[in-house]
Amino acid sequence: MSQVAREIFYCPYTLKSRFTLNAKSRDSQREGALLRVDGGYADCFPWPELGDEPLAKQLEMLKSGELSDLTRRSLHFAEIDSKASVQEVNPWENLCLPPSHFLVTDFKIYEPTKEFSSLLNSLSAYPSVKIKMGSVHLSFAVTFLERLTSALEGSNIKIRLDFNESLNPDSADSFFSQLSESFFQRLDFVEDPCPWSPKVWETLNEKFKIRLGVDRALKSAVESEHDGGESQAFQLLVVKPAKVDSMQMAEWAAAHMKRLVVTSYMDHPVGQMCAAFTAAKILALHPLLLDTCGLLSENLFEESDFSRTMNNMIAQRVLPIKSGWGFEDLLSSLEWRKLR
Repeated sequence: MSQVAREIFYCPYTLKSRFTLNAKSRDSQREGALLRVDGGYADCFPWPELGDEPLAKQLEMLKSGELSDLTRRSLHFAEIDSKASVQEVNPWENLCLPPSHFLVTDFKIYEPTKEFSSLLNSLSAYPSVKIKMGSVHLSFAVTFLERLTSALEGSNIKIRLDFNESLNPDSADSFFSQLSESFFQRLDFVEDPCPWSPKVWETLNEKFKIRLGVDRALKSAVESEHDGGESQAFQLLVVKPAKVDSMQMAEWAAAHMKRLVVTSYMDHPVGQMCAAFTAAKILALHPLLLDTCGLLSENLFEESDFSRTMNNMIAQRVLPIKSGWGFEDLLSSLEWRKLR
């Protein structure tokens, strides 16, 4: 939408996390708001720890007509849904969902033998597992990863690591130096190992022969490629449709021979389905561009009717046939407040 719509309604909600969600967050309750704009629905789920304005500020800005990166994308998805409803068309027609990795946000809970066995059972249905490394002692992380590597022997399951820039160049070098050759053969890529630095990242890539994915410094990394030509500082773009124009990023990645991973913002199921829709659109346009995506924030939050509906759709790769991102009946039953 080029301008903020005249009528915007919102419905606040709280998601209660079941574990630690990333290296920057320790809050167990997360506040967000569903938006209804001209009959179309979207999500607004800020992460202040990662640079977003808090929810109250997001809504205040939206009310006054000022858009953040988050609400700009929210209005984009609400417009898609609104047009689908008015025109009675299915935006998912001829699309299919790409596969997703299994997401582990707090690997410490899987350390006991019983829980570790449960993790292995869960992984059997996925091509890869993404592990958010958090702020645990690195030697403990190495022990867990080597145990997981051994347990996955004989399978094709890959391991992905996400540090949220929590390491520095020295600790990153020390960490990877402790890992075995077997682990590196199992490793798919590492996301945001330390704060973005083309020189540091290229050194990590060359020394350890690992693929690197950029998320938090996506804009800076893309701009550095424009300024200095092609480099080996990163090989993948990790894009969150809740925050960036992922279709635009897909075109850039295709032109610069980079791979693309589309992930949710670990947000409300409505937001996750918006990410799934974007991934499906990119898959249709660039079938060879996408790596395994991250569209299922499975079991991160306490269950709800929304999460049960979404998990069934994405896990079975069944696409919605109605507007409302597959949640039309649930959304119509909510109590909406007028924002403007």
